[in-house]
Amino acid sequence: MNKQSLLMIDFVSVLKKHYSIDTPVDVKAFVKHLGGTIEETGKLPYGVSGRVIKTGADSFKIQVRSGESSLRQNFTIAHEIGHLFFDMHYIVNPDKWNDICDGSQFNRTGDLDNSESLANSFAAELLMPQNEFVRSVYNNLKNGFVDVD
Repeated sequence: MNKQSLLMIDFVSVLKKHYSIDTPVDVKAFVKHLGGTIEETGKLPYGVSGRVIKTGADSFKIQVRSGESSLRQNFTIAHEIGHLFFDMHYIVNPDKWNDICDGSQFNRTGDLDNSESLANSFAAELLMPQNEFVRSVYNNLKNGFVDVD
């Protein structure tokens, strides 16, 4: 496991503890708790499942593509929360967040880059924490196979 993955696990763990978030995570409730809103829309650029937009000093909006499955939308919302923290510095660095103009948005503008990879890692760790997943696998081993029931 690389250093970035370990830092991500630590960050998400601290975040979940601070906000009293349990697995499974209700990402919509978490967004609301953080001061944001969620909007389903069909007006996203081709190939974009979601984006995050600053809407005020302490608020933001996450747009998700309407018509996508709820599982896909949950991952997209978690992914956009990752951008909110790591790219827009919401709560993490108030000075940098305050430098962002209202209406500014973050969405992918090209191929998968480090920012997208980081947001994906954040979403994965938020929704399915590695330590909880591994513990669940070991707790459900039967004759060398994982009992998925």
